[in-house]
Parts: sequence; structure tokens; C-alpha cells
Amino acid sequence: MCKVRGYKVDISDRNAIRKTFSTSDLRGINILISNAGVDVPYSFEEPSDSWKRVFGVNVDGARFVTEQVLEQDRLDKCLESIVFVTSIHT
Repeated sequence: MCKVRGYKVDISDRNAIRKTFSTSDLRGINILISNAGVDVPYSFEEPSDSWKRVFGVNVDGARFVTEQVLEQDRLDKCLESIVFVTSIHT
């Protein structure tokens, strides 16, 4: 039986991702679709919290979620595909 699930979690927070995986029934994941992204104004000349937020969600977040899914898959052996969705704008 196929199930589709979505979770609201700050993917830039590695501990929040671990908590989500430890407190939910996330077993036997076949496909991970990583589709989170933010776009906030920032300047390349001056590093800012805005840039940290963009990088945290768009890059680190995709990595953190993928790491957690791969860790779970070492037990389940079900993962078939990982899909990253992004934008040239973000």
C-alpha cells in the first residue's frame, strides 16, 4: 500500500529533523522528494542572517533530510529514488 506523507519541520534545524524521524512512523521510505526553499533579500557584500537562512534551508536542509532518510534506509532497504526540486530564483 502506498502512503504519501508530508511533515512541517524546519529543515535547516538538524535536531528538528531527527525528532520528526524519531517520533513518527517513517519506515520503508521508497521516494524522498526534497522540495523546500526560501528566497529572502540579501547582499553578497555584507553577510547577513538572511543569507544564512537561505543557505540553511536551500542547501543544508536538503542535506540534513537526505542524511536522515539514508540512515533509516540502512535498516529498511526500501529507498529507490531521491528527487531534489529547486529554483533558479532561490
